[in-house]
Amino acid sequence: MIITINGEKIDYTLENEKTAGDIISAIRKWLENSGILISEIKLDDKIAPLHETSWEKTDLQNISEIAVKTITLKESRIRQIETALNYFNLLADAAENGKEEIIKELSEGFNDLTLLLNNIFNDFDYKELAEGLISNLNEHGFPVTESSVYNSEKEIIADSGNFIKILESRLNEISNPGKEALSAAGALASMADELENVAVNLQTGKEMEAMQTIILLTELMQALLRSLSWTDVTEKTENYVSEIFNILSELEEALKANDTVLIGDLLEYELKPKLLELPPNLNFKEN
Repeated sequence: MIITINGEKIDYTLENEKTAGDIISAIRKWLENSGILISEIKLDDKIAPLHETSWEKTDLQNISEIAVKTITLKESRIRQIETALNYFNLLADAAENGKEEIIKELSEGFNDLTLLLNNIFNDFDYKELAEGLISNLNEHGFPVTESSVYNSEKEIIADSGNFIKILESRLNEISNPGKEALSAAGALASMADELENVAVNLQTGKEMEAMQTIILLTELMQALLRSLSWTDVTEKTENYVSEIFNILSELEEALKANDTVLIGDLLEYELKPKLLELPPNLNFKEN
């Protein structure tokens, strides 16, 4: 039996493998260790759908060739985001132009889209945003008044716009990770001076102002971490960012305990200087 990956024949010694599924499972594990995913499988000249499992039981004695095509994790994620962006752009356009049939057709495919969204937003709970959109899409499956259609379509446009904004941001983080990481680091350094006000706001009953700063801090750190995950940084940078996250872990515990003194100390004397020096400490390895 011949096994190829991207058209190149590989040496593969059968051990206890009996079926096509056994072979693909071993190949998939080997590839994923290098950050590579399988994008297509052919058993002889017949495509084995990745979303099905019936072909996995095919006996190896009935196969003369297994051909595998691959894609990198980065390429896969870009494709997923571009697919989701296309969906929401089409949905927004349909809602804006009152194309009820297209809205209905797209709404029927929303559950399939969530499989992509789960991969894209593995660090972000988009469910609340999706629930509002699903509610508005459901209105188009029933007889409704002209005014309610108008209102739901306006909300579909707004909900789609929110998804588009987030997806475009994620696409930038993957396509230009170094630039986006430096941008997030610069924003964190710019807000460093605000951190010393958090404890004071908590002590004086201005919890909302304090939490807005904490939320912004968290969002920027998450953006930084996502961008860095697509880059090759130096060990020095890895250690520096790790030290920041250790401080943030202590801050989280202090917030849970409502220890405003510790919160103030962590923000002003530990986190602030780290954030101010973050941009020059972001160094990327040369390819």
